[in-house]
Amino acid sequence: MNDAELERNITYYVDHLTGLCEVFNQAAEARAIDVRMDATKAIGAIDVNLGEIAPFWSRIDDTGVVHEAQLRTAVDCIEKLVRAPQRCGHVLGAMQSGKTTTSLTLQWAGPVLYLLTGSKHYPFYIISSQTSHEDQTIAELERFSAYYGNLEFRRVDGQPVEGIDAMFARSSTLSTYRKYVLRDEMEYVQPVAPLDDLVHRRVQGHKGVEQIVRLCHRANAQGYQPLMIIDEPQFGASDRIVKTDDGVSRRTCLLQQIFEDIEAALGTEWTDHRFVGLSATPFELNDLSEVWEVRQYLSSGYSGFNAFNGAAIDPSIQITPPDTIGLTGYAESVGQPFLADISMAAYDGSQAVFDRHVGKIGFEGDQDAYQEAVVAALRAALTTTLADYEAAEPGRVVGLCVRAFNDNARTEALIMRLGLDPERVEVIRYFGARANSLSIKKMIARRGRPDLPYVIFVTNRARMADAFPAEVRFFLDLAQKAQDLNALLQGLLGRACGYGKRSRVVLSDFNAQVVEAYTDTLGGYVLKPSRHSIAVNGGLRRGAPTGMIKLTRDMADQTVRDFFDLIDARVVEPNLKPGLKLSPTRASRASGDPGFRTAPILRIADQVGLFDHIERPDVRQVLFPRIRTHFQVARAQDVIQHTRHRGVPLRYQLDEAGDCRFTFRWSQRDAAAQGGAAGRAKGSRDKGQHMEPTVYVEKYDPVTGEIIPKDEEREGAWRAFMVTFPLRQLVQEFEVATIALPTDTSAFDSWLSEDERGQRAEEMWIRRRGRQPA
Repeated sequence: MNDAELERNITYYVDHLTGLCEVFNQAAEARAIDVRMDATKAIGAIDVNLGEIAPFWSRIDDTGVVHEAQLRTAVDCIEKLVRAPQRCGHVLGAMQSGKTTTSLTLQWAGPVLYLLTGSKHYPFYIISSQTSHEDQTIAELERFSAYYGNLEFRRVDGQPVEGIDAMFARSSTLSTYRKYVLRDEMEYVQPVAPLDDLVHRRVQGHKGVEQIVRLCHRANAQGYQPLMIIDEPQFGASDRIVKTDDGVSRRTCLLQQIFEDIEAALGTEWTDHRFVGLSATPFELNDLSEVWEVRQYLSSGYSGFNAFNGAAIDPSIQITPPDTIGLTGYAESVGQPFLADISMAAYDGSQAVFDRHVGKIGFEGDQDAYQEAVVAALRAALTTTLADYEAAEPGRVVGLCVRAFNDNARTEALIMRLGLDPERVEVIRYFGARANSLSIKKMIARRGRPDLPYVIFVTNRARMADAFPAEVRFFLDLAQKAQDLNALLQGLLGRACGYGKRSRVVLSDFNAQVVEAYTDTLGGYVLKPSRHSIAVNGGLRRGAPTGMIKLTRDMADQTVRDFFDLIDARVVEPNLKPGLKLSPTRASRASGDPGFRTAPILRIADQVGLFDHIERPDVRQVLFPRIRTHFQVARAQDVIQHTRHRGVPLRYQLDEAGDCRFTFRWSQRDAAAQGGAAGRAKGSRDKGQHMEPTVYVEKYDPVTGEIIPKDEEREGAWRAFMVTFPLRQLVQEFEVATIALPTDTSAFDSWLSEDERGQRAEEMWIRRRGRQPA
């Protein structure tokens, strides 16, 4: 590096510092925080600290680098720490949106709060138990301290709080705060917070908890207020009920052990805790009144899900989520239709599981043949996907990520059977002992063939702390059904999010529909939120997928009303004469007639533009609020697959005029079409297997208009109140809950208010009465 290059790099760094100061000061002023940030001393110390600063301009990633969005989020947190009545809070961030950097900037809460109030907060980190996460956090802290440790804070009025440390009053930087304010009780100066003191993994066992408790006790004894910064506070934050020789036993979760032991050591109560949690899925904390919330700011370079529980995380910006599709759609796109029928549970599971699955898909062959078919389809799909990326972006190395099992040995066996060409693609195993000591980025950087595209196979990793680089563009998760939203969002879907990413994620059809519903409801609780929480105030009821759409005449929609008027005039009245019983006119058996009853139902739908109309997202959301995903009604010429027997095609039966076979049903409104596949003939008398609309009718008094109950022996006229049509594909119905509260085994159970505890108890009572959630 010559002098000119060095000067350019230093100027780049100086501009970055002054830009951060502008952002901090504008945000602090907007939040009425009477502290400002100044870069004068940091700039003046560049020559002295040149070696520590140099990685800033030579970096290959943004480790330890603060950006505007994270800094503005930190200022909002500091404002809460100063003014909020609650002692604890959480940062709600989008997945892979820079929450780690936000947590670093919370180090600045120490000097800011000290300047404003004289209170000495001691921030330290509690992270997941993964070694790679600890390494990442320490590396981030080291860089952060080197780049920003000399930025200075000043009160707006210029008057420091009486009695604060003289060294800090002269140089109110993070470095000074850590060295001269956070010190032990001896007269000489000794750093109280080396990095190994700041970062603590959540390791099971007494020693792991004891280390954190000892740290809090030491800090409290010296007049410091421990401020725990907890990454993913919901992770492992619930007690376990385990079987023992004596029956069952409750094992307290790790986070609860930490809380309880700190309380015992310091003689405090749970209300005395001070922590900030950071998570994209804080289901246990998000709705608690005793916990404040700050939503992470985002920027336009982010790709992910900018919504949570019905509201945007950052409403000031439009964010593009990853391209997420179901396995059926992916199978069609790569020309491997069998891929849509695979089940890894049936692949090498028990005979009963295998038999049950192949019975649904119509596969003929034993389990060995099924395994060969799965391997062949998966190998072909990955090969095609790699070729597609190479054709679209020649010269660019692309990574694919696959999760087939949560078991290392089964995954290894699958890799061996796939036999991917090592001269064509490199296989990376992100599981086992090596993965425990390396982050995914390091493992990719150390691969043997950097000139080749690669496929990463993962098992139960690739969650939370595992940040995949942007070159990993494709994620395939073969899990059939996510246990809860937390598992789905924090898995490969979350790893596909982040800054500078353009990812595609392939999920099971069910999981893909959950994601679509989650997006449509702005992060609504469309599935059980997590294993440590319970959804209330909404029910979260979810049934089996449905293969039909139900249209009712009382829908507040003019197109639907026009359709029913024509159905009554052209279908019901010509076929159903007023009377006591439902007695449709008999189908003609004359030569040239189909021998079954037909009506112009599909032609009426076309006449009013019904199907295109109800498929519009804005109309769908109004008429079918529980269908949160795109659907398509089967048209006259469509051929769709039987929902119970794969390989069996279903068609409408049409006469020469284009009228379709249909069914009349006399039913009460609240009992009509309770199943999910009405309108698709499957009975023993329907050997041809067809699909058809169903017209549900009711008897009514033509004078008064009142409905005549089925059990009342009175003559009346007939009218349609509902018509069902088959769909091209199954769709899931969702009922969105609005509140999630921690379960009684959660570490946050004690944080419930009396009202929240009552809500939870009422929900549990409802469930015991028989209304089961998803």
